[in-house]
Amino acid sequence: MKKILIVAFFAGIIVLLGCPGKKGTDGATGDCDCRNSKDTTSLCTSFIDGRCGWCAEAICVKGELCSYMPRDVDFFQKQAGYSTFQPACQNAFDWFSWQSFVAINWPADASGNPLKIPINEQPNAPRVWESYFTLPEVFDGAARNGTEYMLLGQNTKAGPHQFDGNIDDLEPGSDKPLIDRNLNFTLYEIRLNQTHADYIKKHGLTTWCGQKRFYDSVSTHVQFPSGSYKTDSVGAIEIKTAWRVLVPGVDNPSRFFTRKAIVVVPAQNVVTKVPIRDTVTVGLVGMHLVRNVSNKGGDWIWSSFEQIDNSPECPNGKCPTEATVFSFYNPGCTGCKLNTAPSAPGNNFLWSVAQGTSRQYGRQYANGGYGSQIGRINPVEKSTDSISTLWRNKLQQAGSVWQYYRLIGSQWLNAEDSRGLGNIYGIPVAQANTSMESYLQIVNTKTGGGSCMNCHGFATGSFDKLNANLSFTLGYPPVDSNNCKTSSK
Repeated sequence: MKKILIVAFFAGIIVLLGCPGKKGTDGATGDCDCRNSKDTTSLCTSFIDGRCGWCAEAICVKGELCSYMPRDVDFFQKQAGYSTFQPACQNAFDWFSWQSFVAINWPADASGNPLKIPINEQPNAPRVWESYFTLPEVFDGAARNGTEYMLLGQNTKAGPHQFDGNIDDLEPGSDKPLIDRNLNFTLYEIRLNQTHADYIKKHGLTTWCGQKRFYDSVSTHVQFPSGSYKTDSVGAIEIKTAWRVLVPGVDNPSRFFTRKAIVVVPAQNVVTKVPIRDTVTVGLVGMHLVRNVSNKGGDWIWSSFEQIDNSPECPNGKCPTEATVFSFYNPGCTGCKLNTAPSAPGNNFLWSVAQGTSRQYGRQYANGGYGSQIGRINPVEKSTDSISTLWRNKLQQAGSVWQYYRLIGSQWLNAEDSRGLGNIYGIPVAQANTSMESYLQIVNTKTGGGSCMNCHGFATGSFDKLNANLSFTLGYPPVDSNNCKTSSK
């Protein structure tokens, strides 16, 4: 009961002030309560620096949402041994996640510099993360996309996209497509910020041979740069996004962050063997915002967000029966098995050519005319949902589309060592995004299911002896063991 009261108190004062503390005559807060945090246990203290306002840059000052990217999580771990979820320890991580989410989705110029305007203005302007690098740009030297359209292709997180290269290991255990209620495949993209990309290039990790040289002469594991307030660095950032094709007259685009996209599918991946190149409107349905931070010893925080209409809550596998419109669930399909992936001969999923404005690229894999039946098995933690309510209300007041997105969790490491390959249990233990880990929601230590970090604990480079610091991006280069040069260049 004491913990519940603490969380309620913390939430209430943030609603009033934007940051705990006494209101000063100048509109700012006085001495911050969060410096001597109410969120404290024998294991941790949150908000030791008072960065618990809507803007992490303005320490303990009442203010508005801002484009400042927090450098680190405002948290102090007093001792090891943390083995269970406690709101008093988690609040700082969830607050950090929302500050990061708002900052990275701020309107920006073409170079990714945030514009000095409110977040709801210029909805068609690029977002900060859209200046980040795609994997072909980092590893293959591909040219930057100079058009206003995203380039998306293929149907799964595993398999060829619009570029040449095998990324089959990027999402292990999830080589099945996700089909929405309009019978379209869900599309995915991965991007890296400048710091992340520079580290890969600087250390020659863009090829199998370069990774082998790194392993032989530098280290058996990589360590991506960490965000830090001391060095004023944001550190390495990975963005994974999930998109669905929006159908005119069927979907409500005002509830999605939308983009124009060109869907590119080579002939060998189409039922009719005719290549597809269609221009569509896509809506964002999921985002992993993955950040490396100093406070946790150079480990990552997995901030996972979803569009609120993705799927229903289905604890113990029991879903609601009301006819709510979800992207990946339809109560009308009484015979659909929950969270069950479609199948194809040889696991070779092919696209259908567009059928009118509804497209229906995945209609040949529909179950009785229905798409994937996805429900959330592990409920979002109540304290996380409470913080999301605060931020979504703030974004609603600002008139921003981001009010339709929710944080499903901020997973982090405690005493585990990410440099050792194998099972890693993050906090919270179970965290799966319904648009990205749709079929992997049950915790499985062998497959890495049910947990971002449990899965990524098995990450290696394409040179598979190299520990990749929980990042599967280094699995992108093709294996080239017979063609390595002795040169270190």
